Amino acid sequence: MKRLCYFFSVITLTVFSGCSSLAVKTDFDQEANFTKYISFAFIAPPFQIDWPPSKSLTIKLALRNLEQSIEHELLLKGMRRVEISKADFVIAYHVGVEKNIDISAYGYEYKKNWQILIAHRFNKSTLVIDFVDKRARKLFWRGWADGVIGNRIESTDKLGRAVEKIINNYPPG
Repeated sequence: MKRLCYFFSVITLTVFSGCSSLAVKTDFDQEANFTKYISFAFIAPPFQIDWPPSKSLTIKLALRNLEQSIEHELLLKGMRRVEISKADFVIAYHVGVEKNIDISAYGYEYKKNWQILIAHRFNKSTLVIDFVDKRARKLFWRGWADGVIGNRIESTDKLGRAVEKIINNYPPG
């Protein structure tokens, strides 16, 4: 019975330790005058989507939703989206995903020599949002969040929460 309780405790800890929370960080140019940045525009992601049509559409929708989330948060701060030629700053963003496997071994017994192996697959993902002074072509603010993509059902919601948390740190206080 002790072994069974131990086994289920280990499984429970492993499953819940894999549920990542959003770790948000920002960095900025100490000399930047943030009050002059009122209008913004987006620049296109630096890649072409040439995956199979079903995946390509999903990616395009996710990127559009991400852009709309960023725009929404900035509008709440009193900023406005304009044509790129009239923008004070431009926004570049991207999401990186790395697939990982964590294998853990638990439980050794001297005479029976048994071991429990648990493999946990997870995505290590990061959302990066850059604000670039359009005239100077200089990065003046960056925000990023780790753990933005989980399973497919929660990914859109997680990206939206990540954007909200990142943009809440702008301008730096």
